[in-house]
Amino acid sequence: MKTNKLLKLLIIFTILTSCQDNSDNIIEIEEIVHAGDLIFKNQLEIDEFILENENKEIIEITGSLIFDSGLSNSDIFNIDTFRGLKRVGGDLKIINNSFISDIGTFESLTEIGGNLDIFDSGLRNLNGLINLNNIGGSLLIQHCSIGNIEGLRNLKNIGNDLILKLPNIENLDSFKSVNSILSNLIVLEMENLKNIDGLPEVSTQLKVLIISQTKLVNLNSTLSNLKDVGLLELINNDDLSDLSALNNIESIDSNLSIRGNDKISNLNNFNKLTEIGGDLDIFGNINLQEIGGLLNLDKVDKNIYIKYNDELKSLDGLNNIESKQRRIELIDNYKLDDFCSLYNQYNSGLVFFDIRGNLYNPNPSDFSDGNCKI
Repeated sequence: MKTNKLLKLLIIFTILTSCQDNSDNIIEIEEIVHAGDLIFKNQLEIDEFILENENKEIIEITGSLIFDSGLSNSDIFNIDTFRGLKRVGGDLKIINNSFISDIGTFESLTEIGGNLDIFDSGLRNLNGLINLNNIGGSLLIQHCSIGNIEGLRNLKNIGNDLILKLPNIENLDSFKSVNSILSNLIVLEMENLKNIDGLPEVSTQLKVLIISQTKLVNLNSTLSNLKDVGLLELINNDDLSDLSALNNIESIDSNLSIRGNDKISNLNNFNKLTEIGGDLDIFGNINLQEIGGLLNLDKVDKNIYIKYNDELKSLDGLNNIESKQRRIELIDNYKLDDFCSLYNQYNSGLVFFDIRGNLYNPNPSDFSDGNCKI
C-alpha cells in the first residue's frame, strides 16, 4: 500500500511539474552589431565563433565578412549562423569555397557597403540574395558553375564595377531593376551569354569594357551612350556581327583590341573614333573585309597590329593617322594587297614595319617607288 501511495505521489508530482510555467527556461536571442571585420579561413573558426556568440544573432557587420582560406580551397560548408544578417558595411567575399553550395543564410541581407565578391565557389544559384538591393562597391562573380543569377533581381544599385565570368548564364535580365549608372569597369566573359538587354545603363565615359567569349550577335543599346572608353576589348565572340551600339565612341584612352570575332565584316560603327591612346590591335577576325570605318582616326599613340584577318584586302581607313615612332605589324592577312594608306607612315622614317605573310608584302624600295599595292 505504501508503495502504491508513493507511486501515485510521484506521478502527480511529475504532472504538476510538467504543467509549470516554463518561462524561466525560454532562451532570449540578443541581436548584435559586430564592429569590424569577420574573416574565416576554415569551418573550425566558424564553429568557434558560434560558441563564443551563443544566443546572439548578428544583424549587422560594420566591416567585411570574408570566407577565404587563402589556399586553393576551404573546408567551410556551414555558414547558417549569419541567417539574421541584414547589412555588411564592407565587403562580402566567398572565395575558394567549393563546399558552400547554398547561401540561403543571407535571405535577410539587404545591403553590402563594399564589394560582393564570389570566386571559385560551389554555388549553383544566388537565390539567397533575393532581398539584396544595394551593393555600394563592385559586383564580381567569377569562375563559378552558377546556373542562374535570379536571386539578384531585386538589386537596385551597383556602385562600381560589374565583372561577370560565368559560363552558364545566357542573359542579364536579373539586372533590369538596377537604376544606377555604370561608369567604371564592365567585364563580361560568359560563354553562353546570348543577350545583354538587362545590362544597367552605361555612362558616356567608361574605364574598361571587355566582352569576351560570348554568343552575342549584337550589343545592348545602353552602350550607345558611350563616347569615351579607357580600354575596349572585343575578344572571341564568334557570333557577334552588329557593333552599332558602339557608334558614338569618339576616343579610347588605352587599347582598342578586336580579336577572334568571326562574323564582324567591317568597322563602320567606329566612324566617330578619332583617338586611341594605346595600341590598335585587329587580330584573327576571319570575315573582316575592310576597316574604312576608321577613316576619322587620326591619332594612335602606340603600335598597330593587324594580323590573321583572312578576308581583309586593304588598309583604307588608316590614311589619316599621324606619323610617329611606333611599330606596325601586318602579318598573315592572306588577301591583303593594298598598303597605300600607310604611304605617309613609311615616308616619315619613324615607323618600324613588319610586313609578311600577306598576299602582297611591299619592301622599303616598293614604297619608295610608289608600288604600295598590286
